[in-house]
Amino acid sequence: MSETEAAAPPTPPPMGIDPRSPEFLNLRKACEMGSARGCSMFGVGLTQDGAASGKRILKFLRMGCERGDADGCYVMSKLQILQRVPGGADAAFRNSYTACRMGQVQACTQTGLMFIEGMGCKADMSKGLTVLLNACDKLESGQSCFQAARVIGALADDGMHIAWKQTEGSEELNTQEMMRGLLRKGCAFKNEDACKYMN
Repeated sequence: MSETEAAAPPTPPPMGIDPRSPEFLNLRKACEMGSARGCSMFGVGLTQDGAASGKRILKFLRMGCERGDADGCYVMSKLQILQRVPGGADAAFRNSYTACRMGQVQACTQTGLMFIEGMGCKADMSKGLTVLLNACDKLESGQSCFQAARVIGALADDGMHIAWKQTEGSEELNTQEMMRGLLRKGCAFKNEDACKYMN
């Protein structure tokens, strides 16, 4: 399993709404009336219906995403990675990056890891770490803090040194200090993996 797959749940969370229920159909009506969230939630709900085609699911998630719902962009990306809906790694990366720019926390973790792995984009360790570190600091993403610490640790294991200044004029942190700081933040932001690695 790649780090990207480990960064988020393998499937969208169940909505708790039966795809044949009136509540579910109300989501479609909301979508038809212009609700970005309604489109995204209807698309997510369709994932619970084994008869729904990937193209149909994609249609509603794309509408939600294009209308500004970051969760629709993120779920569309995850389903593209899993090959449940049309679109390859390039489309998955674009949708994840879009969701991240909209502030969707899980998408930022996923986007950072996609940059690092070169999934759907040119591999770029620096951009990937920057996305993870920004999500850790600005979005308080415990998962991003944890993943950044893991990447920095792997680089250190390969003999690479990462220099980082927390603020302009502050002292440069060494790799171990960076990892400990990221794990502390990750744990403070309720990431269980970060808490386990601290102990």
